[in-house]
Parts: sequence; structure tokens; C-alpha cells
Amino acid sequence: MGATARQGSEVSQDCDLQSHMKRMCEAVASRANDERGRDMSMKVTDRKKSTRVIDRMAEEVVVQYVERNGLPLNVLSEEAGLIDRGFEETLIVDPIDGTHNAIRGIPFYSTALAVGKGDTSGVRCGLVMNLATADTFWASKGEGAYLNGSRIRTRRFAETGSMFLGYIGRHTSKDVDRIYRLPTRFRALGCASLELCLVASGKADAYLTLTASSDYGLHVWDIAAACLILDEAGGGSVIPTDKGYQPMKMGFDAEERISIISYGDRGFLEFIKA
Repeated sequence: MGATARQGSEVSQDCDLQSHMKRMCEAVASRANDERGRDMSMKVTDRKKSTRVIDRMAEEVVVQYVERNGLPLNVLSEEAGLIDRGFEETLIVDPIDGTHNAIRGIPFYSTALAVGKGDTSGVRCGLVMNLATADTFWASKGEGAYLNGSRIRTRRFAETGSMFLGYIGRHTSKDVDRIYRLPTRFRALGCASLELCLVASGKADAYLTLTASSDYGLHVWDIAAACLILDEAGGGSVIPTDKGYQPMKMGFDAEERISIISYGDRGFLEFIKA
């Protein structure tokens, strides 16, 4: 098969995968709507850890979809961990990102899905859907990033009018007070995947989660899809360390957690160093 034919085949496969991933998210939204009136904030503890009913329900919808449609994918999910189905690629699932927004009726929560192998550098497709609005962000590696089918790009950084997004709470690092005071505005919206997508679409300049220890950082399912979308829109992400900023890279590991700085324009990094 020639290069052109191979590329055409890969595009076709990505389109099929996008359709499947979008249908998974739509199925989660439909199921959540059907369960309206049920206390979705309740916790269940029939596995190793306690989790919310809404998260468990969403995960079950995605896993059942994968199995019912015979998709050649393993599944790595926030709730179940790794479901090894014997395939080369893995579907990384955050069933509900922004759980507390969802259970409080704040329309800013998502299902985030990514497909790849090895680690985040091997993610080839990512989709994030706001379940409250059906707005859908999508990227395929090397093919750009899109919102509802329209191309999106990051914005050029300017200190005046700057807006950062990110985590604010009891587990933030004591070293981040200075950074949080730098922009014109800072917002904590409670859904990492959608906040990263806002940076990707030029609505904000950066997203930061800087925690006091790795016990409270982000998991791979929080960011795998959205970081690809951000990269394809022209932005990037780094991990802050004692030796400076390191390229963002995470294995498909249910235990690993990181702090992250994501940006639309690399000039942002020079601004926060000053």
C-alpha cells in the first residue's frame, strides 16, 4: 500500500473512531438524562474505592459500548482502572469530568475519551464533550483541532486582559500564589478537560493545576484527550519540576498523578517566569 493510500486509510479509521467516541458520549448523556431524579451524588463502594453513582453509571455505558460494538481497544478508566482486552491500543476514559458540577446542576462537565498506546505521546485521537450542551471538541494527531466541526486555534498571549484557568483549593502548592496573581482574571471552573479545551479554542490563555504533592495531581484520563486537542490547536503543556519545565508525558498508569501547566502561546511561560 502506498503512502497516500495508507494516509487515506488512517483518516477513514479516525473518522470511524470519532463517530464511535461521539456516540459513547451521547449514550452517557442520554443515560444521565434517563436517571434524572435519582440521587447521582450517592457513593457506592463495591470496588476498591468509593465513587459517585454518576461516575459509575457513565463508565458502565462506555465499557458496554466498547464490548457491544467489538472495538479493538483496552479500556483505562477512572473508576475501573485498566480493563485489558488483549489489544494494542487503549481507550482512556474519564466517564464524568467535573462530577461536582454535574451533581450540583452546573452545566460544565464532560466525558473525555482518548485512544493511543504506550503513553500520552502515543495518543492519536481525543474527544471531549460537554454533556450539558453537547459541544464537542475533537482532535486527530497531525490533523488539527475542532469544536463542533469548526477548526479552533489558540490565541496569542498578551498580559493585558489575560485569563488563566485552573485548580484552586486546599491542596494547591504554596508556591503558586504569585502565578495566580499574575493574570487580569483567574477562573476555577471545576472540569480540567473542558478548561483545557477553552485554552485550545482561544477563550483563555492557560490552565494550571499545581498541587502540594503528587497525591492530589491530575490523572492521565483527566488530560489525555484535552492535551492532544490543545497541542493540535497550537498550544502545549509542561510539567513543572525543580529543574524547570519538562515536556508533559504520562504513562497509561492508573496511579500516576502530576501537576501541569498548559498554555495557548509559549510566550506565556516566559511571562510567568519573570
